[in-house]
Amino acid sequence: MIRQFTVLLLATAISACRPATSATPPTSSTGGAGDESLDGRPVVPNHEAKPGDVTTCPYSGRKFVVKADSPRFQYEGKNYVLCSDQARDAVAADPAKYITPDT
Repeated sequence: MIRQFTVLLLATAISACRPATSATPPTSSTGGAGDESLDGRPVVPNHEAKPGDVTTCPYSGRKFVVKADSPRFQYEGKNYVLCSDQARDAVAADPAKYITPDT
């Protein structure tokens, strides 16, 4: 019973932030429950994003609002912000797969 719960919990956490299935990010999204619509807001390059900015997660391809406590990852001298802890962990495992020179 505990093992089934652990597997379910892990599967839920992993599915929270999946990578985009296409090279083109979605055209609109929300930053999470309770966040305002992101339609029409300018999208800041990820490594330049500050709290309150909208940027695109290099892992999932989703637009989101950067928060002061958003997960971060430093790579090749730049500080990137991610949409979730799971995204940060995946990017940390293989940064070159998710972070490109134009990110």
